[in-house]
Amino acid sequence: MDSVTHVLFGAALGQATLGKKEGHKAMVWGAIAQTVPDLDVFAALFMDPVSYLSIHRGFTHSIFFPFIAAPLLAWLACKIHSKTTESSYREWMFMFFIGVLAHPLLDLFTGYGTQLFYPISRHGFEMNTIFIIDPLFTIPLLIGVIFSFRTNKQGVRDTKAAGVALAISLSYLMFTGALKLSVMPEINRQLHDQQIEYQQKHISPTPFNSVFWRILVEVDDGFKEGYLSLFDQGAEMELNFIPRNGDKIEPYSDSYAYQELMWFSKGFYSVTEEDGSLYFNDLRFGTIPGWTGEINQFVFRFRLHEPSENPRELSFAQVNEFPEVSGEDWWIFVRSVFGRG
Repeated sequence: MDSVTHVLFGAALGQATLGKKEGHKAMVWGAIAQTVPDLDVFAALFMDPVSYLSIHRGFTHSIFFPFIAAPLLAWLACKIHSKTTESSYREWMFMFFIGVLAHPLLDLFTGYGTQLFYPISRHGFEMNTIFIIDPLFTIPLLIGVIFSFRTNKQGVRDTKAAGVALAISLSYLMFTGALKLSVMPEINRQLHDQQIEYQQKHISPTPFNSVFWRILVEVDDGFKEGYLSLFDQGAEMELNFIPRNGDKIEPYSDSYAYQELMWFSKGFYSVTEEDGSLYFNDLRFGTIPGWTGEINQFVFRFRLHEPSENPRELSFAQVNEFPEVSGEDWWIFVRSVFGRG
């Protein structure tokens, strides 16, 4: 999930659990609880890009981290508010435990990959039912937090609005799973009818919705990408081919960077060459503007290079430039969301 959504979710959770006793400071600490796991981004300031790739969404996003973070945060909150708090240390710790744990569980529904059992396992779990930014999940939280600033005639903070907001957003989150399950039979039917033999399949929502879905299947020498909306009525799913070009980086197959990229991408990758440089593109995060039938750019990619001190080694740096999308391409996207049949 995006940072704003995490903050709003944490604020609503804090208000719903401790708001009656602690007032607005419960929302602040709830937001902090949801933000703490993402502090692993600061590791990028001290680590090389190759090592950082396995750290992000690692231990701070595991189910073990709340057992460390919650007691410390509860102690800090009780220390700061020792003269004003009406909640016990145990109540504070419960709120922080739920708040910190909820962060990776929310991220689990997106597509980046969350290492829930790190350091026991580095497997990145991903359910891919909701895009990282989805207004239908975030807006109820925003409304609930705004209404939580109200007080009744006795001066008691309103916690019902926060609770209702959490219920609505979490219900929608579960609903995105049902939406994905409902579209999969049609995807499988069309792949069968088109006689597509594939090794693995990746299905993910397109930006800002859980109605229009992107399908990526691995074939012998690359991948085929297609799009299907729940509102499509009999429309055939067009599949565009993306070459893997794995031979371009095969000479580096023994390097640590190569192995990390393969682990992170789960094999969904394509290598391209631009201006004399090689780029490793993680296909799980989409192509631009793939929904139009053309693939001009990749959303998530790394620029590869050979360190001068060891030419046969490999290193990389993530490209942080978001691909440009024209107004016409966005209009095609909006029309596609509502069906092309």
